[in-house]
Amino acid sequence: MAKEEKFFRKSKVSDQIWAIPGRANDLMYLVVGSDCALLVDTGMGIGDLSIFVRGMTDLPLMVVNTHGHPDHAGGNALFDEVWLHPADFDLMQKMCSEVFRLRDIETFIGQNAVEQKPLMENLVKQTTDNVRFLREGQIIDLGDRHFEVIHTPGHSPGSVMLLDVVNKVLFAGDTIVPGAAWLFLDHSEPLQTYLHSLYKIRERLDSDTLFLPGHQPTPLQYSHFTDLITCAEQILASPGIGEREVTFAGEGLLWRHGQASILYNPDKIEEKVLSKNSLEN
Repeated sequence: MAKEEKFFRKSKVSDQIWAIPGRANDLMYLVVGSDCALLVDTGMGIGDLSIFVRGMTDLPLMVVNTHGHPDHAGGNALFDEVWLHPADFDLMQKMCSEVFRLRDIETFIGQNAVEQKPLMENLVKQTTDNVRFLREGQIIDLGDRHFEVIHTPGHSPGSVMLLDVVNKVLFAGDTIVPGAAWLFLDHSEPLQTYLHSLYKIRERLDSDTLFLPGHQPTPLQYSHFTDLITCAEQILASPGIGEREVTFAGEGLLWRHGQASILYNPDKIEEKVLSKNSLEN
């Protein structure tokens, strides 16, 4: 077994698209086009993802972070250029530090030193010099297929999705995930902002769109997406519903509807509208 195969594996999820799970609940995707390849997210930065990807394709590679969290942008330093929405740049700088990611590894693995050691010894060092900024509506051209960048704030201020409207494929990051959508984090946007992002993307989708989330299992069905919208609408209609749920990153209220669930901060539901006077002061 090659060294990098200890940290990554691959599975085909669709035509030209592979899922690449890592060792820390991280999930990346590789799309191989006719002229260029696209890597969606770089994971926690455990092991050399670039070597693993180069074993799959030698085409020019564009690397995109769906958002700035450590399990999605931790391996950025392995690549010459990585694209991120500017609203998540400060967040990425903070949360992808080696200290922050080491703490996350301890959380995932526990205190088992035997299991921790190889992961910590193969942790990628952080750099931000290679980061370039995505813009709304930017087209990623792979030759025979194209992905549009759609800004979908909620889980984080700079969360984006990547949509191939022709082939009906959506890379959803952590905006749409199999488990609870996390909106309780200090830097998460209000629930109302998140719902607006879901409405925005709904206008562009068909019911047979393939949803590729930022965590396993993948893919998700359109019905999961519609359940998620209803879940958010129910919370907005009755703020405070749900049961208290504690995670390693904090706590919130958990509400479920059908296949979907949202973990949210009851004190951050609606968007704040600034008055004219407050803007002038």
